Amino acid sequence: MHLKPGVGGSLDAWLTWLGRNRADDIELGLERCEQVALNLNLTKLEPTVITVAGTNGKGSSISLLEAILLEAGYRTGTYSSPHISCFNERIQLSGMNIDDHRLCDAFLRVSLVEGAEQLTYFEFITLAALVIFTSVDIDFVILEVGLGGRLDAVNIIPPDIALITMIGIDHTEWLGDTRELIGFEKAGIMRRGKPVVCSDKMVTESIYDRAHELSSPLFMLGVDYYYEHGDSSWVWWTDNRLLEELPEPMLAGSHQLRNAAGVLKVVDLLSETHSITEENIRQGLKVSPLKGRFEKPNSNLNLFLDVAHNVDGAYALASNLHSAAEVGETHMIVGMLKTKSAIDFFRPLLPVADDWSFISLPSTKASDPILLQNALKKISKKARSDCFDSFGHAFDSIVLNMGIGDRIIVTGSFITVAEATAFLQKRLLYGHKMAE
Repeated sequence: MHLKPGVGGSLDAWLTWLGRNRADDIELGLERCEQVALNLNLTKLEPTVITVAGTNGKGSSISLLEAILLEAGYRTGTYSSPHISCFNERIQLSGMNIDDHRLCDAFLRVSLVEGAEQLTYFEFITLAALVIFTSVDIDFVILEVGLGGRLDAVNIIPPDIALITMIGIDHTEWLGDTRELIGFEKAGIMRRGKPVVCSDKMVTESIYDRAHELSSPLFMLGVDYYYEHGDSSWVWWTDNRLLEELPEPMLAGSHQLRNAAGVLKVVDLLSETHSITEENIRQGLKVSPLKGRFEKPNSNLNLFLDVAHNVDGAYALASNLHSAAEVGETHMIVGMLKTKSAIDFFRPLLPVADDWSFISLPSTKASDPILLQNALKKISKKARSDCFDSFGHAFDSIVLNMGIGDRIIVTGSFITVAEATAFLQKRLLYGHKMAE
């Protein structure tokens, strides 16, 4: 067993220790986390807590909400996962990644009181995030559920407002294979009498029933609040508030308006006790950046990074590709995990993809590129495809033969986007202009 770092241990040392000594498998349940949280006196946070669950749209919603609250002058703490470029992205204070020193101190505190509970990797870092949030002076804590909701480690903290984004079919081995069963798990973040906002246009009966059981006010898109998209702006309204000519979110895709609409209802509820102006909302919509959401990291390189990894994400990505059609070809670079349905993911993208490059990923859970290629062949005999042992080799092969108007789309997993980001940063192609 790898020795645990002590006082003064580096972040690399802690992450190495966590990676080698913590279960990489998912173990849903709150008992371990609740006991260690009790040891840490972490049962209720003083700041207002918003917990976000859902299949797709959690990260985007958190980014939008955080941006609006920061524009209003509030101090925020956000916890999300997974990360793309560096681990510190998972925990942010007022929009800035947590620093190594504060993170290592939190890891040490959790490790000292863990006892015999043997937390999982996700549970350990969740508690570390909560330790950090209790040690600083902030106004809001925004927590992203890692998986499901009811039995996720984040759920040991009762939210003041719950936000449930779109419900789709994903993680069926843990959450069930229907929207009703998955909705039931997401509904587990609700608390008695506390408001719940849903930004899914088709709220499951399981969510509705749980809200009724807990006497929790439920605000549903298309029932309690609405939005409408215009040519270059959009409108949002509820019974007693109308926001017109809103700027479109910086995040690309029409589906982001659905996420933004849910966030604005959360903001509307917060406005009952906090000062958040219409101008704060407008500015927040303009400045909410988020990596890996149809992100173009280099203005001179026609390449997009998108963390889509399930069928609903694939449809959203396909919609973006249709909306931003190019005169040239679309080259897909795809890496996926074994737990995902490759065929379901590929179908929406087939009409917009000209060729596919399947890559290996640095994870024991990654799908073999040949298996991905075989899955593609099952639904399209004529689709052009190749396999590569890394993102770099796939990228170099495509760039060597790219024509005018061609574009590269990197997708399939957060890990795929992380690999691409690291490679582009090393080549000085991330956030920089290409060399002439």
